[in-house]
Amino acid sequence: MKRPGLLATTILIVLLTACCKPQPTDLPSMTTPAPAVATSVSVLPTSPLPTPTQMPTVIPSSTPTIFPVTSPPLGGVPELVWLRYSGSTSSDSPSVLSVRDGIPAYELSPAHIARFWDYSRTGRLAFSAQGTTEGAEKWGRAVSDLWVYDYATNEAEMWLPDLVASAAWSPVPDLETGTEYLAVAVLNPYYCGCSNLCYDLEIFSARDQIVRTIRRASPHFAWSPDGRWLAFFGDLCGDKEGEGVYIASVIEGEPIKVAPLNWIDSIYDRPIWAQEYGAVLYPRGGIHVALFDDSETFPLVTADSQPVFVEAQYDMLWSSQKRLLILAGDGGMETPPQVVAYQLSEDLHTVVDSYVIGENMILVGWLVPDETIILTAGYSQETTIWSLEDRAPLSP
Repeated sequence: MKRPGLLATTILIVLLTACCKPQPTDLPSMTTPAPAVATSVSVLPTSPLPTPTQMPTVIPSSTPTIFPVTSPPLGGVPELVWLRYSGSTSSDSPSVLSVRDGIPAYELSPAHIARFWDYSRTGRLAFSAQGTTEGAEKWGRAVSDLWVYDYATNEAEMWLPDLVASAAWSPVPDLETGTEYLAVAVLNPYYCGCSNLCYDLEIFSARDQIVRTIRRASPHFAWSPDGRWLAFFGDLCGDKEGEGVYIASVIEGEPIKVAPLNWIDSIYDRPIWAQEYGAVLYPRGGIHVALFDDSETFPLVTADSQPVFVEAQYDMLWSSQKRLLILAGDGGMETPPQVVAYQLSEDLHTVVDSYVIGENMILVGWLVPDETIILTAGYSQETTIWSLEDRAPLSP
């Protein structure tokens, strides 16, 4: 048998090296609004990205299954709709938290929801209608179908029949086209034999229309506030060298690795953007900060250099105006669920102040961004509006 020559060996090495090395991608030249307090950290630009020139990918599908819906009891489009991820709706009692005219209240769901995915500002509800699917049983993953209900038309249509692990609407429509994107984490069984991150992030502009697919991503991802980028945990090379925290444009360019991170398949929480400060905050046995320009990655610590840590899984909100990180933990063996506010230093390295908002509370989200948040008390339907100006702890 002939041994490969020097030239063939060299070509093989170059090819193997290139396959896992993302091509350099320049961030679009953009201008961001100045933060509330001047800072020297790097900033990710936020001006409009180029409108895509390629036609969206169209996925053939059968006629969507008819889904029974009922007219919303109050009519019109709510400002916010929320349901606990692990909860489901009931046709007999109000089980969906809606905000109308700035007032949160529970109401009947217009459709049966087995799993809540997300709600858009234009009145579209993304949800799962099935508790268990064939894909979940076959692959042993928490996946289901994807339906979209439109409060404006009182109609629901199926976007995907199975293999959906999560979905989230872009926070704002595309400035050029007015398109409201839906990012969906879809199980790709092809990866399951070599990686636990066997999901693709598929970005839909409409049913059956995919404008981009990002491979080997975690189903725990986050939109940037301007709706142009996604932050996610990825394993782009299928090995430890490829694991890390990535950001990717919704339209074009290679994903950009902003922080190395091992064992990302064991992380069940989403990162969060501090876009005005050029950073992504992400869970890693505590909270860590990655700057977009890849200049620095560091753990968030208290004034006495102790890491910020909340037991068990948690959700996060970020107020850029106040540099306030609101962190809600599920609690554990020794601590009850807590919602805690951390005010960060200008360079995002240190917690300069912190206080408990409430215990045994569940964080719903913003009522008014940077001003007020909505919380619920445990498994009851009692809701509370909390102002960022308030320091008094809440009682469930």
